Amino acid sequence: MPSGQNHSSATSLRLWETLLSTDVVPIAVQPLAGRSFSGSFSSVVSVGGLRIGTGRGGGMQASRTAHHVARTDDRYVVAIAPTAGSALVVTEDRREMSLTAGCFTLISTDRPMIFRIESYCATAIVQVPWSMLLARSELGEACFAGLLAQPLALPRVGAAAIAAGYCRAVAALPDDYAADRTAMATHTVDLLASVVSLIAGERPPQAPAMAQARERVLEYLRQHFADPGLTVDHIAAACSISRSTLYRATEADGGVVSALRRLRLAHARKLLLTRSATISSIAAGCGFGSERQFYRAFQEETGMSPGEFRHRHSR
Repeated sequence: MPSGQNHSSATSLRLWETLLSTDVVPIAVQPLAGRSFSGSFSSVVSVGGLRIGTGRGGGMQASRTAHHVARTDDRYVVAIAPTAGSALVVTEDRREMSLTAGCFTLISTDRPMIFRIESYCATAIVQVPWSMLLARSELGEACFAGLLAQPLALPRVGAAAIAAGYCRAVAALPDDYAADRTAMATHTVDLLASVVSLIAGERPPQAPAMAQARERVLEYLRQHFADPGLTVDHIAAACSISRSTLYRATEADGGVVSALRRLRLAHARKLLLTRSATISSIAAGCGFGSERQFYRAFQEETGMSPGEFRHRHSR
């Protein structure tokens, strides 16, 4: 997958096509008449056959023909989660699907199709080996293949929305979060597998189901960490899971209490860089019950007091 490649002229389009065909899947790219071509494709993480990246561009038509499919030894499922703009997907039987910001789609690379981007589209892209996603979903191969016979448009609510948000979040991580990206990537396949299982009307296998529960909990904590009255029972009820499932889902995070505290302290570090915010207001704004509780937690996490942290990072 090309990293950081950026091209803005029709002349360099051929180079971009070659890079995509070599590092992703064989494809032909053509500029659209009357449009200015631009394209960039950045690799975020590649581990165990799974690739996650971000793509941006416009003024182009990318065609994956039957000839391209025949040239590809490996089969992949590509999850596409646009963040801005729009694109049009045309399948081999001329069905059309519009990809817009906020939608989430699964596409199999063993089907000819056309991607057309008139003006601009930015999207998170997750490429998973077909066999890997099939194994994690625990569906029969015929059922799995049937789901992906056409581009699969996923609902914007529920499990699919959680998975889409997770894919976008991993793709958006900056370069200095390499360890986080690799750790998060391992959960991406399980989240996608749980979505596929649910779409097929099946109960997700244990690992994908737990990954789905974990992300549901973490998303809830991200939205409500500033609430000082948040309790384990409250979190479990809000996420529609039992206390025992809550603990199992966050086991890799050190437990739900530790996950909540890390979110609060991460936000506190950001606020401490703002000189106008007082220590007491930061403690309250991050959900700590008291300034003393905030001091103790911050000292344990960073080895310094909030004031020392602010002084050291304000130079």
